[in-house]
This record gives sequence, structure tokens and C-alpha cells, in this order.
Amino acid sequence: PVHAEMDRYYFGVWAWASGVRGCSHWAYIDAGHRLSYIYPDPDEGPIPTVGWEAVREGIDDYRYLMMLDTLVDRAAADNETARQARAWLDELRAGVDLTFFHGISIGTRVDGPFCYPAPKLESEDYDRIRANLATSLPDYFA
Repeated sequence: PVHAEMDRYYFGVWAWASGVRGCSHWAYIDAGHRLSYIYPDPDEGPIPTVGWEAVREGIDDYRYLMMLDTLVDRAAADNETARQARAWLDELRAGVDLTFFHGISIGTRVDGPFCYPAPKLESEDYDRIRANLATSLPDYFA
């Protein structure tokens, strides 16, 4: 159940596009280590898994997208860079499926397990997103 691709998508692009104010998983570690994001080590302390690192990457994606979204909203209406950034953000948002794995829509109470969004992005898509953010954001701080 610890699925790195789903975790990055869920905590990042999906959370941003859906407009939620926070995401979480029900457990950080489980006693059987089947659903664990970290492994305890008496000498080294907690050792993160690839899934935990994907959660962190997703949170970074979310923060960068929110920062650009906010800056674009604050920009003057005649700002060409802001218009281009808004078009790119709108295109990215439109490509996000806001339903969960089992076709359950956002805002629906879910009593069953593992109802998370299905990732629609590949590794190179995240690289493209970060590259677009890296080229757009400096224009607002120049």
C-alpha cells in the first residue's frame, strides 16, 4: 500500500488541483512494517522509505504550485508573464482527475480503505512541471 508514485501525486499535484487544505495518511508506521513510511533503527533513528521521500517531493510540488498560483493572482492584469503562467497552471489543473481509484468523487465520505487518486503523471512530467516553475517564478522576484 505504500505507493511512491501515488504519494507524490496525492500530496502534490492532486492536492493543489483539488483545492484541499491538507492531506494525510492514516499511519506513519505500523507495527508489522507493512504500511510503514519509515523503519525504526535503534542506532540511526528512523530511516525513511522511498514512499516517505515521495510524500516530501509531493509537498514540495504543492508548495511551488501554490506559490506560483498566488503570485499570478496578485499580478497586474496586463502582465504577459502572469497570463502565460495562468494558462499553464489552468492546463495542468484541467488534466488532473479529481476522482479516487474507485470512482468516488471529492467531497464524498469514504469508509473503505485505499481510496486515493490514481496518478496520471510519469517521472518526466514532474521534471517538466518543476522546470516550468523554475522558469516562471524568478520573473516575479526580479
